[in-house]
Formats: sequence, C-alpha cells, structure tokens
Amino acid sequence: MAKQPLHPQAQRIRTIIWSAPLMVGCGYVLYRRWVLGEEQRKFGDNTKLEQPSSVALEEPRMKPSQN
Repeated sequence: MAKQPLHPQAQRIRTIIWSAPLMVGCGYVLYRRWVLGEEQRKFGDNTKLEQPSSVALEEPRMKPSQN
C-alpha cells in the first residue's frame, strides 16, 4: 500500500524540524572557529601526505623467477 503524500504545510514543518538542529550545530561550530579563533579539528594521520612524491613514483620490484 502506497503512503499518502503529506500536506504542503506538514512538509514545511517536517523540513523545519529536520533542518533547524543541523543549522544550529553548524552555526555554533563556525562561530567557535571564526569569532573565538578555535583551530579546525583534524582527524587521522596527516604524515602520509608529507612524504616526497618520488617515493610514490618508484616502480615495484619483481621477484627473481625460479627455474
């Protein structure tokens, strides 16, 4: 059985309920970064990005064939 579509006013209310917390959370994070000068949070190990590019361009070494 297919669901009946929501009334346009109900769709607006659903959108507000869904988007308001998202906007408040993003706004708070941006406020802390721009006004209070807090650093951006970084995740993971960023040392891999600092390796010289010559390492990535090396050709893989083949194992000697066994006869």
